[in-house]
Amino acid sequence: MKNITDRFAIVTPCFNEEKSIVRFLDKLGEALAGIQQTFVVVVVDDCSEDNTLSLLNDYNFTSPNIRLTVLRLKFNSGHQSAIYQGLLYANSLAVKKVIVMDSDGEDDPHAIPLLLTAEEHDIIEVKRGKRNESISFRIMYMFYKVLFRSITGKSMDYGNYCMIDKKIVERITHTSYIHFPAYLLKQKASRGSVLFDREKRIDGKSKMGLNGLVVHAFKSFIEFGEDLLLIFLKLFILIMIVLIFL
Repeated sequence: MKNITDRFAIVTPCFNEEKSIVRFLDKLGEALAGIQQTFVVVVVDDCSEDNTLSLLNDYNFTSPNIRLTVLRLKFNSGHQSAIYQGLLYANSLAVKKVIVMDSDGEDDPHAIPLLLTAEEHDIIEVKRGKRNESISFRIMYMFYKVLFRSITGKSMDYGNYCMIDKKIVERITHTSYIHFPAYLLKQKASRGSVLFDREKRIDGKSKMGLNGLVVHAFKSFIEFGEDLLLIFLKLFILIMIVLIFL
């Protein structure tokens, strides 16, 4: 039996991914097949309305070091909540590290061997290299990153793709979050990073439009609510001083 230090969990949410989920798992299996460690792949089906669940139930990894577990949520709870449910389950497993990644193909599984080389850290982020979104989306995303840094003093240059220590997972289960990457930025822990380009979505259709980006950005600011409150307080004091002076 493998030692606990050789065991990892991979949490990946999915919703209506019948066109891509099998290809994603095949690619994941190829990336992990040559690695000595054992992996539990936890796919969280966020109450898909298509054939995703059936495809997952019929799927088996060919490599003996990978095991598939499918969690079916009773109702659609959203991408971030699906990740949280997967982390709750991963916390019950005898694993040392948990890798979180999206299942649409944009998070390249071939970054996982690089993550494993930096496992001495509590949090290892997969920072985004080249992206494949439209120019308008990239401009809006760049504006969001600048605004986020100006408010929080921290850089948001990675998404959900990361590897976290089991003690961080335990912390999450007791505190919860609204925006997973922003939550990790707040944690006092040792951290490292690897740089990897974003792949194209397997079925070619991104679910993150401009409206989705705005909502996603708003949730990240909520995680830093105290920082926002302090900025508004300073702004209020400054306005009051100007008004008194006038």
